[in-house]
Amino acid sequence: MYRRIFYSFIPLIFIFACSTEDPDTGPIDKEPEPEPVEEKDNEPPTVPDELSISEKSFESLTLSWRASSDNDKVAKYYVFIDASKVDEVTSTTATLSGLSPGNSYALSVAAVDASGNISPRSNELKTETAIDTESPSVPDDLSVTNITETSVTITWQPSSDNAGVYEYAVFINGELYGTAVNTELTLQDLEPGKDYSIKILSKDIYGNNSPLSEALNFTTNTPEENPPGGGNVLLMLSEYVEGSSDNKALEMVNISSEEIDLTGYSLKKISNQNQNWSDEKKLEGILSSGDVFVVAHSKADPMILQYADIQMGGGIIDFNGNDPIGLFKDGVLIDIIGFTGGEDFAKDVTLRRKTSVNSPASTFDPEEWEILDKDNFEGLGKF
Repeated sequence: MYRRIFYSFIPLIFIFACSTEDPDTGPIDKEPEPEPVEEKDNEPPTVPDELSISEKSFESLTLSWRASSDNDKVAKYYVFIDASKVDEVTSTTATLSGLSPGNSYALSVAAVDASGNISPRSNELKTETAIDTESPSVPDDLSVTNITETSVTITWQPSSDNAGVYEYAVFINGELYGTAVNTELTLQDLEPGKDYSIKILSKDIYGNNSPLSEALNFTTNTPEENPPGGGNVLLMLSEYVEGSSDNKALEMVNISSEEIDLTGYSLKKISNQNQNWSDEKKLEGILSSGDVFVVAHSKADPMILQYADIQMGGGIIDFNGNDPIGLFKDGVLIDIIGFTGGEDFAKDVTLRRKTSVNSPASTFDPEEWEILDKDNFEGLGKF
């Protein structure tokens, strides 16, 4: 018989629990660590020094200086004129504009670091802008055009100046007539048949005047000299054909009771937005009373060429509907078709003078003209 022996092991477990709790006060809170305190930069940059002027003009000064130093970094500079801040820059150079010629200025600079600390202002640098005492050159090559009984147009070559020409003063017989900003002026309200002497001086932008030019003398026309001539001799423009391709023609008519010698008459053109007459075509021959004279493009339609007294491949006949045409007698404008300045007054149409018009006019009046369709030549060769 076997004896069974049972062994029983009872493990002994010892648990040690450590508690952070105080039995009297409860849990113990940890104190937070203090945040780091950032040290503020209160140190200004060093004072800029060695101020100097590198460029000088009538209305500006360029100021330079030696760079400041700082415990962190210099961010910019304030620039002062007479202790008033006028600019701020990041470099060590500043150009001061809008000054007056020949004026004195006290300049100084202060440095500013990245934290906004500003150095004391530098010692002042006293300086002055340049002063202009140079006069413009004398206007020359004076000439007159378009002389009438009461007016004349004066032109001249432009003056030069170190600073810039502002305007021209025009004197008639020693008295100031007026001023012009360009090199052309039309004198009005003159007396017929009177002698005049013109002199011109130029002024620069700072008030310096040139000496007076050499005198230009002329005499206004008397009534009998005034174009288009004497008696009932009248020549005027009567048709302006601005057709397709080269279909271009100009017509003039003698509406007087006498024949006209065309010597001394000419046609001129102003192209696009220009202001000066050019491409002069002088006329010649005798034009009977009531007859017309036609200038046409050499490549125009045969219907045009059959009436042409002159055929041309360019020059005066190369016009578009924004190119005025003038009829001149001895260099004086007596009749005109169109407006100056590039305005389209007759693009792709035919203009025909109304038969009620019985005299030329140096000012274009659209009411005097019929507007016909493009490439309408039916009335060409007669008036």
